[in-house]
Amino acid sequence: WIDTFTNQEYQIDPVRKKYDTYFIILCPGTNAEVQQVQRKTPFLDYPFVSTDGGANALVKALKVQLSEEEFMPAMLRVSPHTLSVNSVYIGRGPGQYFENYLLKHLVELRYKQEIAGITAVKQANEAINLLKRRETKCQEGKLVSTFLSLSPNAIQKTVPHHPNDIPINTSGLNNLPRELLEAIFYSFENDIPSLVNISGTCRLFYSAICNVIIQRLRAQIASLIPALPKLGGNVVWEEMEIANIGLDRWPSSHPEGVPFNKIARLTCNLEDSLAQINQWTRYWNPRRMRSK
Repeated sequence: WIDTFTNQEYQIDPVRKKYDTYFIILCPGTNAEVQQVQRKTPFLDYPFVSTDGGANALVKALKVQLSEEEFMPAMLRVSPHTLSVNSVYIGRGPGQYFENYLLKHLVELRYKQEIAGITAVKQANEAINLLKRRETKCQEGKLVSTFLSLSPNAIQKTVPHHPNDIPINTSGLNNLPRELLEAIFYSFENDIPSLVNISGTCRLFYSAICNVIIQRLRAQIASLIPALPKLGGNVVWEEMEIANIGLDRWPSSHPEGVPFNKIARLTCNLEDSLAQINQWTRYWNPRRMRSK
């Protein structure tokens, strides 16, 4: 496709686009011997690494090497970010390669990721309701001034005071249109800690920043919702229903199904936002603070 802004042409690997999992097959033997094995399998689109190609080093690192010429039959999952290794199945039998374990593993990973996405959306909606209530109280003047800056010390930034600093009169800030403030703050939507730090400047800032964070959460929810499984066009909110094979996981916008990595990325982005927001909102309940 061509980027309309830079006019640069990009090519997308159809294998990575279509499938959730990428396979690497390690086989003992020479390049010619492994090539013959590859031609007899349906994995032509994936790399086969022979002993000549350095398979021994990888097998040794994965701890499934029997000898210089023998590899233990195994299916292993390597996490893309941490590179941690988990066993899917080790061993095989006569005429049995236990591929059902691989399919089960992939399905379970998919279910867990979808549950994580559903949980994140629920928590985001709760955070939005909390922020809306807080914003309303601020607009009604029901928050004392000391409550406006209840931000955790962990995300507060201290600026050294210089003796020649001139105090800034902030009385004119209240005359700025709220829409203008929100437009300015929205340009920092990816930096929630900084927004939190300046939210205690005045009530107008506090209220505007609450609304900016609400808009950010809503945008992230809107991106994640289409990737979640549905029943009758509605997102399934109950975890027990996720394993229902009758759920719609192939919307018209994604005829091949929503990729696992896309769900994981969208969920992770929303979870990161919630974690940063929680560093702020958890200080809002005096009872909760005393109980800790």
